[in-house]
Amino acid sequence: GKSCEYPIAVTIPAPQITSISSNYAPVGADFILEGKYFFLMDDGLVDVVFPGGVEAEVTSATETKVVCKVPDGAFLEGAISLTSKYGTGRSTDIWRTSEGIFDNFATSANLTWDCGGVGNENGCDGQYLYLTGSLASWAWPANSLQLFWLNPTGAPLVTEGNFTDYALQFEYCCDDWGTNCPLVIWFSPDATHDIDDTNAKCHWCLNTEGYVPGQWGTKTIKLADFNTGKTGDEEYAITGLANLVNLHMLAFGACDGTGELKLKIDNLRIVPAK
Repeated sequence: GKSCEYPIAVTIPAPQITSISSNYAPVGADFILEGKYFFLMDDGLVDVVFPGGVEAEVTSATETKVVCKVPDGAFLEGAISLTSKYGTGRSTDIWRTSEGIFDNFATSANLTWDCGGVGNENGCDGQYLYLTGSLASWAWPANSLQLFWLNPTGAPLVTEGNFTDYALQFEYCCDDWGTNCPLVIWFSPDATHDIDDTNAKCHWCLNTEGYVPGQWGTKTIKLADFNTGKTGDEEYAITGLANLVNLHMLAFGACDGTGELKLKIDNLRIVPAK
């Protein structure tokens, strides 16, 4: 029946932001922060502030997810802060990051062979690459459904470390991906646009991942995941940084039926892999 009393301090962590829905998004777009310890303040919300002290309108909040609107004036590069009942946390992903960008499609000078097109309506950062056209199984697409980005310097995009240290990252907005035909992406050291080559490729398909039409997001693909060939059944690997010179995209492969692809891409960049 005896007892011993001892004071125990309970320390509640500040918010930890583990991901943001996009590194770029237009003003007024829904913007999502995910993480933990988003303990709500007395008004049932939290405060989200973009670089430059620009405060966002928070539309919903839980302890792990906050949705807000991208505010007017959110054009500076930097971390986003979230203040909850027990402190303030900052995103490790950088809003409007400029790191590693090798083409933001401000001009179309590097769209070799007239592959792809450009547009600026409803963009996230000015002009963007626009891939659009009809998809069909194993059908070689029109130029409007492919990208041949020829590096104007002819030099590797990164020169230090191992290719597994890096990832390809870009913003995307899909209005339609009508069937599960993949977008095949690969790098090459030479000026040949040939999906039959042995350069390691990755296959990306938002039709199978899911997407919200008209909403900008950020896609990150580790270079270690460039590990197959044209059909997706081969086993290849990037052999070194010297391969990372030119970039290719081609909507090509097996798919169920036919459909339309309407895909915007912006801010192609090489970033450290996480």
